[in-house]
Amino acid sequence: MPVQALSARLIAAGVPSSLLTPESALLLALLAFFSLLVARFVAGYLSRVAPPPQQDMEPAPAPEPVLCGELTLQELRAFDGSDPAKPLYLVR
Repeated sequence: MPVQALSARLIAAGVPSSLLTPESALLLALLAFFSLLVARFVAGYLSRVAPPPQQDMEPAPAPEPVLCGELTLQELRAFDGSDPAKPLYLVR
């Protein structure tokens, strides 16, 4: 599309003719360039802020079992895993 036809369509769409100067086009191009530059900088910074969790990390070792002596079945039911604040007791 020729430049004159594009200018005519923009003016018809309500764009002021003072914005259709070569200086305005250069300013718009510089604004777009710096916007992209800042966006790439921010994206690069954000990707370094929170590194992804490492997959090769080993889980924490389980605590050693403790012998607690004689428990009745009623006492043992309190430690069946239904309360996350209490430890889990197993019978052997």
